[in-house]
Amino acid sequence: MKIDENLSFSDFVKVVREYEKVELSQIAGEKIQRARDFIEKAIKSGEIIYGVNTGFGKLSHIQINESDINRLQTNLIRSHAAGLGDYLPEEIIRGAILLLINSLSKGHSGVRTEIIQLLIDFLNLRITPLVPSMGSIGASGDLAPLAHIALVLLGEGEAIYKGKTLHGKEVLQQAGLKSVELRAKEGIALINGTHVMLAIGILSLYDSYRVLNNAIIATALSTDALRGTDAAFNPEIHKLRPYKSQMKVAECLFNLMKGSEIRKSHKEDDLRVQDAYSERCSPQVLGASLNAFNHVRNVFSVEINSVTDNPLILEDGTIHSAGNFHGQPLSMAMDYLGIALSSIGNISERRINRLMDSTLSGLPEFLAKEPGLNS
Repeated sequence: MKIDENLSFSDFVKVVREYEKVELSQIAGEKIQRARDFIEKAIKSGEIIYGVNTGFGKLSHIQINESDINRLQTNLIRSHAAGLGDYLPEEIIRGAILLLINSLSKGHSGVRTEIIQLLIDFLNLRITPLVPSMGSIGASGDLAPLAHIALVLLGEGEAIYKGKTLHGKEVLQQAGLKSVELRAKEGIALINGTHVMLAIGILSLYDSYRVLNNAIIATALSTDALRGTDAAFNPEIHKLRPYKSQMKVAECLFNLMKGSEIRKSHKEDDLRVQDAYSERCSPQVLGASLNAFNHVRNVFSVEINSVTDNPLILEDGTIHSAGNFHGQPLSMAMDYLGIALSSIGNISERRINRLMDSTLSGLPEFLAKEPGLNS
């Protein structure tokens, strides 16, 4: 897969979970070099640039001597690689690296091509830096976890390679790669972004759609087992409250229950005119979750091809310090995703309760073949 203009969710999953190989496109290479030239020209002109020839955060008022500019970037990585807790799974680290490559390749970050190529080598050779799960700031991007990834570029830190956990220097040697010495702007560009939180978000959303698909199938199966009616899923009803996601779920349920022999056998002798909320209201509840998922997808679709480090280099060569690293859009979307998933779980639990309670289901108690002897 070529890193070019637009990275899609399907591209992301192919690289992260299916290990598809990655390479830089010629267009991306030209943009990367142009931005690097702007950075070096600005330094030579004596321009004061945040995080390049100044300290960071509250220390931004301190100017750094030109002879110490490279050391500043290495110190930044070492000082921020201070995470705690269990290590993040391989797929999240691979996702973060891919998103970092994609962002840096837009030509607004000012890193050299060899830095990005080494990150690409990590993906293609399945080198996975060890990144603790706790320590991200969010409001300032994923500083700590991204610093643990960047450490391995320097031949420091630890990574998994061919099933073994090794020191960064040993990993690079065994893989036939060379460590890099960071230059102006490169350290801050590597860690001042939203790539870890977005990787977690995309993978969670991708799996959430699968959960919802399974929930719709389970709803149809359990409604049928409870001898429920498919009348509440009639598409004509949902056209009167035309939420697209609700209409979609209702249509799926209606089609899944079409031709049910269980339903057919109870149509004449079943006196119930409507079913419990956990059956009847499934299009409304699951549809609302689908609507939430689609909103989250829209947010992530913007973020996946965004540039989120700081400072940034514009097309005219000017360099500006701003706040694209802030994780607020993602955090609000992921809270919404959590609510939507919880709703799917809640209504599923209520259907399970009905299936297990023989007074509500007409089925054997606790669905056991010989209740009492089995439970």
